[in-house]
Amino acid sequence: SEGGSGLEGFRAFCEANIPLVIAVGAGCVVLIVALFIFWPGADTEVADGNDPAGDGRASEVDPGATDSQKQPVRESTAGGGIENDSGNGSVSDAGKSRPTTEGEISASLFLILVRDSTGKKHSYRVGNAWAVAPNTLVSSAAVVEQLHRTQSEDARVAEAVGFSYATNKTIPIVGTTIHPKYLEAATSFFEARQEYDKLLAMPGDKAAADVDPEKLKAAMMAAKEREYEALEKPAFFDVATLQIRDPVDSYLTLAPRSMELRPKLRVRTTGLAFDMHDPFFERLAPMKPETLKSRIGQLPSLGQNASNTRRLIVQLEADSLASTRSHLEYTYAGSPVLNEHGQVVAVYSRPTPATNEDQSQSDEASDGRSYDAASVDRVREILSSTN
Repeated sequence: SEGGSGLEGFRAFCEANIPLVIAVGAGCVVLIVALFIFWPGADTEVADGNDPAGDGRASEVDPGATDSQKQPVRESTAGGGIENDSGNGSVSDAGKSRPTTEGEISASLFLILVRDSTGKKHSYRVGNAWAVAPNTLVSSAAVVEQLHRTQSEDARVAEAVGFSYATNKTIPIVGTTIHPKYLEAATSFFEARQEYDKLLAMPGDKAAADVDPEKLKAAMMAAKEREYEALEKPAFFDVATLQIRDPVDSYLTLAPRSMELRPKLRVRTTGLAFDMHDPFFERLAPMKPETLKSRIGQLPSLGQNASNTRRLIVQLEADSLASTRSHLEYTYAGSPVLNEHGQVVAVYSRPTPATNEDQSQSDEASDGRSYDAASVDRVREILSSTN
């Protein structure tokens, strides 16, 4: 038949050209093997449910984590924040996450406002904050303490809200948590000040006419020293969290625990700084994040042991002193202190108070060339206690 004659012709061709047939067959085998080895994705496998981005890439997991910690992490769709994918909204260290962009940092910034109940809807700025998780903001304890004080002292204040720079909207604050050791330190300071004031009034007290002046002087100096020590301690724990009613998409990442803080390390503080003498909030007024370019100056520890709790004393760089609006007139309290990757290493507390020759705190005003900041480890302590 026609098919049979064709097959016989092909067989005759192969018998007459055996070397050529062998070469073609070997080439086909090599091609198949190469495709199997080098085909994209052939050597990687993404487990079901571990591809949150939908792009074929597995989520990063810390190789040093325990079994309970080895859960996939997901990155905020609009921000650099990372949270544990356990559904509880807890934050995680940065791990191998990419650097946070300027847009993501700005989108994570908030102002803490109080609004009056007179019907005029006046709002007043209390301090700065930043998102660390969908429903959690971080600020300084002093800011939250001022928020509570304003609400308790002024009957016109009806509501505390967070103003989002990214969305130009306000979100009600439904709860706050101040670091417990900050509250302890603040109480010790007020007790020491009361003791000093009481001793200061004694010379005019008729009942104290027989008090030894030298002993009184020594007692006053000791009380003043305790006051200075107590005044310094809150800065080590000056952090607080605020729970907001509605979730946000953009939040910042905490620097990994393995990151070493050292003198001269370049950092910067970015926040919605405002005139502390004019806290009135105007929604339509121009607003943009302000940045203090800085380097870590000192890392004093609490107590004699250098491994104890530390705070940061951060020095402003020369160009920041020249170009930034007055550090002493505009408040950054509660703003994030960021490393070069945009990860949070500390929370801005206050301009560093002036010191005496013995490095004790002075009554003189700060010169504004440096500021104190509480370590991000204090933030972790609050978050771990509230989760």
